[in-house]
Amino acid sequence: MNPEMIPARTARVLLRVVPVALLGLAVAVGGGARAQETVLTTDLVDHLNPGWSPDGNWLAYERATSFGYHQVYKRESSTAPKPEIPLANAPGQDNRDPRWSPVAGSSGQYWIAYSTTSNPESQLRIAVVSEDGATIRIRSSDPDPARTHSFPRWSPDGVWITFAREQGFETASVYRCPSSIDLPSNIGSVLPPHIALIAAERFDAPTSGICKRDVATFYPVWSPYFSGNGYNFVAYLRENEINPPLPATRKLQIVDWLGGDLGGGVDLVTSGNVGDRPEWKPLGFGGLRKLVFSFSDPAFDPLTSIGTVTLGGTRATLTTGNSDQKPAWARGGCSRIVFVRKNLPAIWVVNEDGSGAISVASGGADYDNPQWDPSGQKIAYQKMINGIWQLAISQVPCP
Repeated sequence: MNPEMIPARTARVLLRVVPVALLGLAVAVGGGARAQETVLTTDLVDHLNPGWSPDGNWLAYERATSFGYHQVYKRESSTAPKPEIPLANAPGQDNRDPRWSPVAGSSGQYWIAYSTTSNPESQLRIAVVSEDGATIRIRSSDPDPARTHSFPRWSPDGVWITFAREQGFETASVYRCPSSIDLPSNIGSVLPPHIALIAAERFDAPTSGICKRDVATFYPVWSPYFSGNGYNFVAYLRENEINPPLPATRKLQIVDWLGGDLGGGVDLVTSGNVGDRPEWKPLGFGGLRKLVFSFSDPAFDPLTSIGTVTLGGTRATLTTGNSDQKPAWARGGCSRIVFVRKNLPAIWVVNEDGSGAISVASGGADYDNPQWDPSGQKIAYQKMINGIWQLAISQVPCP
């Protein structure tokens, strides 16, 4: 089953007695350097899935309620104590997986895409909310009210949102829908010309109706690269169930966005079981175009490793012998990858070539969902403290 669709545990608020103090911890990161960790939240509910705003000034995230629902909040990314500001928190609604738009609208505001039960079917649908919380728009609908929409991800021009649509027991497919955020009319002045062309061609795309089915699978992520015809690749995971009841396996594929449609998928990784969401190497670092992902290697099963693959299919293994998951590529600074080590709970960083692996945060009972800020110098993540997921930031400057 798509893990994004599994309900999170109910926050056990009544069992918590002592709040966690705001922490500032220094962790050795090699060569005498220190990574400074600050825990940002202290209240007795879970805080999950942090994501940075494009300017690096805010974090959007899920905040659990005592009834098991999740709500979308934001907080300044400053390490000083700051209030948590609700964006989508209506009583009885479940709101998950917030993701900032890559571009701002004409008013200068960014938007956050997320999955919400704020719809007549009370199933997860895709919505966007303005960063001030004043405007919420439901962006997906479904002829089958029992199906759910999750894992929203933006196209680089901010015009489209891809998501996974659950199609029944343990199956899902990738769809897309127009974001319909208020893009500025002078979009060419705020985006590179090749992206501006895409935005111009799609600016008047339909803004209502059922979103178009494209390819089967889940975890779709848009690349920052361009194929020969100027459109973007989308990477995704395809789960294959072979000879049930054996466990399902996942492989990594890409498709090219051709004439507004997704064509047939091309295999990039088929050996080993790809473990979780892939991420693209950002523009600006040079070298080959790549994706980073986690996978289980038969030699170390059931542990998971971190690997990369180029668009030509050349693979490299960066870590082995541990349970390493949730890799994310730095978006600025130097070309580094952050990941979670689950068997020895910690946040680790490794260079693109697999060298210089260092632990930058440890001491928590568990860690999850690390994300780099736009500068590539800070990492936000979840840290388990006294049985509660709290948000934390580590400052990890380039060596």
